[in-house]
Amino acid sequence: MMFNFPFLDWFSQKIIVGGDWRFFWPENIGDFVTFPTAWDASLNTGLGSPSFSLMWINTYLNFTAVFSKLGLSWNLIGLLFWMLPAIALSFFSAFYCFKYLFPKRTKYGILAGIIYLFNTYFLMVFTGGQLGISLAYSIAPFVFLTFTKSIDNPTFRKSLFSSLVLGLQMLFDPRLVYITFIAIFIYWLFNIKNMKQVIFAFVLPFLIGFMLHSYWIVPLILTRSSSIQAGFTSLLGLRFFSFSDFSHSLSFLHPNWPENIFGKVYFLKPEFLLLPILAFSSLLFIKKETKEKKKNILFFAILGLLGAFLAKGASDPFGITYEFAFRYIPGFVAFRDPTKFYLLISLSYSMLIPFAILSLSNWISLRFKMKGYISNVLLVVSISYVLVLASPVLVRQFNRIATPHMIPNDYVELKNFLGIQPQFFRTLWIPSMQRFGFFSNNHPAISGINNFNANAPKDFDTFLSEAAVQYVIVPYDSEKELFLKDRKYDEKQYDQTVKSLRNIEWLKKIEGFGKIAVFENSNYKDHFWSRNSNLKINYKYINSTKYYVDIENSKKGDVLVFSEGFDKNWQAQIDSSLINSKPYDKLYNSFVLSKGGSYTVEVVYSVQKWVNMGLIVSFATLTILIGSLLYIQIKNKYD
Repeated sequence: MMFNFPFLDWFSQKIIVGGDWRFFWPENIGDFVTFPTAWDASLNTGLGSPSFSLMWINTYLNFTAVFSKLGLSWNLIGLLFWMLPAIALSFFSAFYCFKYLFPKRTKYGILAGIIYLFNTYFLMVFTGGQLGISLAYSIAPFVFLTFTKSIDNPTFRKSLFSSLVLGLQMLFDPRLVYITFIAIFIYWLFNIKNMKQVIFAFVLPFLIGFMLHSYWIVPLILTRSSSIQAGFTSLLGLRFFSFSDFSHSLSFLHPNWPENIFGKVYFLKPEFLLLPILAFSSLLFIKKETKEKKKNILFFAILGLLGAFLAKGASDPFGITYEFAFRYIPGFVAFRDPTKFYLLISLSYSMLIPFAILSLSNWISLRFKMKGYISNVLLVVSISYVLVLASPVLVRQFNRIATPHMIPNDYVELKNFLGIQPQFFRTLWIPSMQRFGFFSNNHPAISGINNFNANAPKDFDTFLSEAAVQYVIVPYDSEKELFLKDRKYDEKQYDQTVKSLRNIEWLKKIEGFGKIAVFENSNYKDHFWSRNSNLKINYKYINSTKYYVDIENSKKGDVLVFSEGFDKNWQAQIDSSLINSKPYDKLYNSFVLSKGGSYTVEVVYSVQKWVNMGLIVSFATLTILIGSLLYIQIKNKYD
């Protein structure tokens, strides 16, 4: 069944979130309508790689991609299921968190929601296209709220509900779960009462959360995947990514604000200094508050200082502390980018500043015997101040939305050209793939900048042949993101790249794609191939982790090459014989055939069996969890 939403689709065409936000064509989004798989054949690398390290957010992609079958464009799917939820959840989760911690002060929850939504960290992440992180960030106050309720009054129902919310945040980004639990743990330290809290607020939710996500956690543990750790454990890398300093983090100012150019750190802006002053001035008003409110204010003040200290990473002062944590505290290696700890500052300031404004308005009313309208005035002024701070990005994004964003027709023609070809092949993009470039599981795209030097033809022809690359593409840089020199578009780089490829005799230039330069390589091998020219190979793609390969005229000892990125967990089964993959040219998988003749080989990524078993556990856990919550709700209603 197909549904059309003309207004929403028109509006979604104008939404521009650049950076890491992916674009999908109607012809390739369907490739991701599937259950989670342990092997990423085309989404993040053209040669294929294990997917457990990103399987959580890929699961959400798999789910939202289903709506493309109903006729929704990817732009509309992104708007409805990624962007709008991140915005709405950010506001309302902070609003309800403040409402619970500071009851009978509902209107100040509006300020809490606005601070949590319109701050430099969230806006940089959101407009940078990191919508998985944005969603995990948006639900963090709600996760914190459900766990604080479970700590304050532990019950089985609250524990189950907090487990469900925890599982949802883990789906978006487990790293922000780690940070959220730092806040929850410190809150528990402020409110330790009995062992019941530990069971209902920590043991049971962690156990259920593990079972909900066992389909990717178990394979990750069993394979000890290097995909998370490779390149992420270097102290030099940590120091490089420690863009923020203490003055920026304490002022709740993202170091890349407002242009969001990676690595470009801006000077501290004095208008942001009022934020920490307002936040920590709340400590001046706690004398007359209840014991519970005093603990909450002190807790959030400590949380804000801790977040500011961690968000600066390895920068001074005491940067060695973060380096020590990075090396020795389990899980801390995931935070090579320390700015994710701005989440703690967001939680802190979104609670402290509204309380400070509330207390200040009460003090002014009593001190100067002014009427109650002063609270509304201060609230409006505070909201206006936050929005003014956010205005550089808000205005720029509004201008982008108001301007129609058209996909160049050259990319439409290229997509049509590539998409209709039934045979398997890869494309190689130099220097890297453009955001409107077409790819699919049948035509994966490789970003050349990470694989080879285009000026080294001797290695180039071997790479293209063995990697099944039929087309080499130099993109039309319509968004001016690829050919850059000193962060500015440089047309000469494009011209030089095209010229260098024209000089390679065995590449044939194909016309008809405007400024997209397409070169054909006729000497490329298939997905499965062998050096034995007499060996006949036909194969059937089942999914990204399973193939059936029909072999004819083979000899015992022949090598079957499978041009996916090498991983020791690829296996070939011939009858009852199991053959483990061996590296071919250090890049690809290969299998030494154990017998001659004609037969069928089943090639599988063995880790998928753990994913499949984990999916059963995950679905069963989710079903029991939701069923239990409904049962308790109905039982309480009629008791």
